[in-house]
Amino acid sequence: MESRFSKNRIAPFEKIKTGDLVFLKASSGPIVGVFTAGKVEFIDLDTTKLHYLRKEYSESLAVDDSFWMAQEAKRYVTLIEVTNLKRLPRIKVEKRNMLGWMKLA
Repeated sequence: MESRFSKNRIAPFEKIKTGDLVFLKASSGPIVGVFTAGKVEFIDLDTTKLHYLRKEYSESLAVDDSFWMAQEAKRYVTLIEVTNLKRLPRIKVEKRNMLGWMKLA
C-alpha cells in the first residue's frame, strides 16, 4: 500500500486511477522500480477521521506512531494498492522541480 497525505488537493489526489503505472524514483536519484496501481481511494479528512485510517492501514503501510503524528495537519489522502511491483535497472532522469508526484500523460 502506498499513501500520499497533503494539505491541498494536489497530485496524486483525484489524478491517479486503477491500472496506472507508477514509477518509483529514489530521492535525488534514479528510477528504481515500477508498479501498477490497484484499488485507489481518495479521502477528505474533513469527513473521514485520521484515527480510522491509523487503525485500518498502519500495518499495510508499515508505519509507526510518528508517521501518524506527522499527518495530523493534513487534509487529503490518496491510498494506492501496489500490484505487480518490479525492480528496474537504475534509470537516470532529469527532473528539475521539487514535486513529489508527477503525472506524465
